[in-house]
Amino acid sequence: DDELYWVGLSKSFDDKFIFVSSRSKETSEVHFLDLTNPNATLQCVAKRRDKVLYSVRHRAGSWYITTNVGGTPNMRLMSSEAVADSEALWTDMKDHDGNVMFDGGYERSISGVTSFESHSVATGREGGLPQIWVIAYKGAESSEVKDFVQLTFAEDAFDVGLGSNLECTADEIVIAYDSLVTPLSSISIPLASPTDLSVRTTLKEQEVPGYDKLQYVSERTTVTSRDGSAEIPVSIVARKEVMEKLKAGETVPTHLYGYGSYGSCMEASFRTTRRTLLDREMVYVIAHVRGGGEMGRQW
Repeated sequence: DDELYWVGLSKSFDDKFIFVSSRSKETSEVHFLDLTNPNATLQCVAKRRDKVLYSVRHRAGSWYITTNVGGTPNMRLMSSEAVADSEALWTDMKDHDGNVMFDGGYERSISGVTSFESHSVATGREGGLPQIWVIAYKGAESSEVKDFVQLTFAEDAFDVGLGSNLECTADEIVIAYDSLVTPLSSISIPLASPTDLSVRTTLKEQEVPGYDKLQYVSERTTVTSRDGSAEIPVSIVARKEVMEKLKAGETVPTHLYGYGSYGSCMEASFRTTRRTLLDREMVYVIAHVRGGGEMGRQW
């Protein structure tokens, strides 16, 4: 009866569990129903704790949990055996070298994890940009991490996210990628070699009549805040000849955009409406100011 909370239903990616989530802005609780057991009843993953948020995924007999337990500024990635009342069993997930992948600190944040049969794919932020990481396991039934890598891209400023991936047993993922100069693209990436740029396949790219991306260039830099306490990420795009003038010290007209509130991120994404300014020899600049979530929840 608490109006602060909403309730949602979801199914685990492997179709083995139904999750019933009760959540407010600061606190959450998840119950699960085992679909492999016809006599199963709802059980709690971890009892509600004040100001503790968590969400749950399942793979190979384990819970994969994103949570701020411990009062971390950003979410941690933890795991445990897939049992009821598991909160005492939660441990930080570590990579093959024993390093904690997502500790909830300021440098790297996680927003979600999707667990496939042989891999997990985490999405989050680092360096002010959205990022994707691929976690490889030592086997389909193992929770022991074999490798942990971050996807890389040729451009300095971009927007990326996990696309529509409907098969738990898939051996490749589809991501959505765009940048200040690259139209929105759906790209297939093999899970066995996620960092090999040569094996990636562009399935579809947004059609933009008359647009030639080779005529434009983008850059990423930072500017020190007025109080000197932070480096503000800044994304810049212009026609190539205009950027050359700028670097040569010439004065060029600039359109500066910035918004920071409610944790909303202003991504370095592609916009067709921006072309009319760029083709009039303007520089378009996005200041990713504090108030947004570009550098994590604390930003």
